[in-house]
Amino acid sequence: MALVRCVTEMGMGVDVHGLDYTSAAKRAVFDALHHSSLGFQRLIGKTADEMAAALKANIHCFNVESAAELELLNLVAGELDREAPIAIRVNPDVDAQTHPYISTGLKDNKFGVDIAKAPALYQRAAELPHIKVLGIDCHIGSQLTKLSPFEDALERVLKLLDQLQHLGIEIHHLDLGGGLGVTYNEEAPPAPADYVQALLKHIPGDLPVHIEPGRAIAANAGIFVTQVLFLKPTEHKNFAIVDGAMNDRHLVDRGWTAEIALPWSGMKLLDDKEILPPRCGTELRVELGRTEVVEGPGSSATALWTWARHGSGDLHIPECYPVITLGGE
Repeated sequence: MALVRCVTEMGMGVDVHGLDYTSAAKRAVFDALHHSSLGFQRLIGKTADEMAAALKANIHCFNVESAAELELLNLVAGELDREAPIAIRVNPDVDAQTHPYISTGLKDNKFGVDIAKAPALYQRAAELPHIKVLGIDCHIGSQLTKLSPFEDALERVLKLLDQLQHLGIEIHHLDLGGGLGVTYNEEAPPAPADYVQALLKHIPGDLPVHIEPGRAIAANAGIFVTQVLFLKPTEHKNFAIVDGAMNDRHLVDRGWTAEIALPWSGMKLLDDKEILPPRCGTELRVELGRTEVVEGPGSSATALWTWARHGSGDLHIPECYPVITLGGE
């Protein structure tokens, strides 16, 4: 929540992936929805209730993923006697040169509308009485470490922009992703400034551009604290044996330690009953987890670790999070 407030005050927006119902999540969603440059995106699926909530919050733009979603959004907006601002997420069929599980811009991926079919969908959007076309959205993947995929995708988006202009459809912004990579091991991602310059040199005139740097903003926002138990030198590599399991590939966690710093000063009232900073005895729902691709002989699988079993492969269900009780002075 504090991170959401921080980034919105800096002029950045956030994507909202659905609506949550704990008091803490409500506050975060409230902050996010009321930021003027927010795009509302729940990846593939948005429910009618989520659409209605976003419309009532006067968000900046819906990123539409399909023709069916566009039609539903028009109906929901009509019921509220509102006009829904939209960008259509297009799939440019560009290889992001990242891990296949986080690649979103190839024609075989489920994300977005085939860029060749986008003009027809934009024409349909322009005909609908409760839809207002604002922009073009494109996101090709996460953890990108080269500029060429960004530029390839942008080239195709700009061709679509020309097509839409010839059809008399005015575009007011471009929303470009995916996420700029960070260094985990030997990666050498481009600097954010180089990334921005590579995009801007192709953008015509003063057309506003929204970018989605992703983990490049947040990857260094936390630390993992563990204790070194032994040093183990070998002929090929030196190892530190620790009491945490976030950094190994065993199928069973052996226990790990995390230290979390929450900037309470960046938050206000969660609701009428809770005041920050919390007092001793305050109960909060907290989830800590990770996903990892586990390689096997001739195959791979995705493994999910959480600090408490909640029976779902979705880490975005606050009702399933374990409850912690704050102690101390």
